[in-house]
Amino acid sequence: MRIQVIEGKFAVCRLRTIERLDLKEDFLFLSKTDEEISLVCREEQVPYDCLACEKGWRAFRIEGQLDFEIVGLISRMTSLLADQNIGLFAVSTYLTDYTLVKAENLGRALETLKNNGYEVPEVY
Repeated sequence: MRIQVIEGKFAVCRLRTIERLDLKEDFLFLSKTDEEISLVCREEQVPYDCLACEKGWRAFRIEGQLDFEIVGLISRMTSLLADQNIGLFAVSTYLTDYTLVKAENLGRALETLKNNGYEVPEVY
């Protein structure tokens, strides 16, 4: 599987409301449950009135469209990174999976994946 690193830094936020979100942004992951509203966005797009925010994340994705029948993809990646003591935040979309790691861990994360058969870009 080929990994594509997404440029820029991301933030993981907890929101009070979604009223002021600009859904035209290129990367914006929004989830709402009975307990919370969570947002992953580029750092420069963090809403000023969020309840909590953790900045300093870098993101990468598996290139191409993933079939819903694929089993264990996130589990394998999570295990590989956990073995290296690298925490992550995972987001799945209809087409693929996105993985966020703290910026200081990006190099180690990609090296770990490369050493385990993933195609990783030379520059990140």
